[in-house]
Amino acid sequence: MTAEDINGLMGRDMRFEAGEMVLPFTVEGFLMSFSVPNFFFHATTAYDILRVKGLPLGKRDFLGRPRLKG
Repeated sequence: MTAEDINGLMGRDMRFEAGEMVLPFTVEGFLMSFSVPNFFFHATTAYDILRVKGLPLGKRDFLGRPRLKG
């Protein structure tokens, strides 16, 4: 997909369905208020479980490499 294709989705209606639950969103609302928070919740939970199990992980492992200018 191109950037124009992605940008063309803004403002469109979409819905998330799980069993009988139906949640109406706009595309950007779904991304920013549902998908991104859920991604970080699950990434953080997996990270925490690995740390509790003894894997030597630190904050830098979670954050990754910074995208510095230059």
